[in-house]
Amino acid sequence: ENRYSKDSITVQTYFYVRTVRQDGKYPVKIKVYQKVPRYYSTGVSLTRKEWDELSASKSRAYREIRESIENSYSWVRDNVKVLAETGMFSFELLNCLGKGTGSTLNDALQAKIDETEVIST
Repeated sequence: ENRYSKDSITVQTYFYVRTVRQDGKYPVKIKVYQKVPRYYSTGVSLTRKEWDELSASKSRAYREIRESIENSYSWVRDNVKVLAETGMFSFELLNCLGKGTGSTLNDALQAKIDETEVIST
């Protein structure tokens, strides 16, 4: 399981068993916790058996699933890290980065400023 913590913000890979899909699989999400949890999709869903086998299996299919989950985790962790290190972490800014409003923190901040200016005028 991946896990990162800084300044009371935790990021981890999370097997979300509260929601079962019609095919009997559960989503794998990235959980970001700062006083309250927020969950971000990895696009991967697995059965309990697949989740249990995921870390130890050497099969190509499982390796590709692990890489996909790791890519999602790394993206969220890296953005949380930058926001936390600058003292600007908020779920709102993290969500701005995730919505394709910008590929960098500066782009996301500018998008938020532009959005605020439109609302205030």
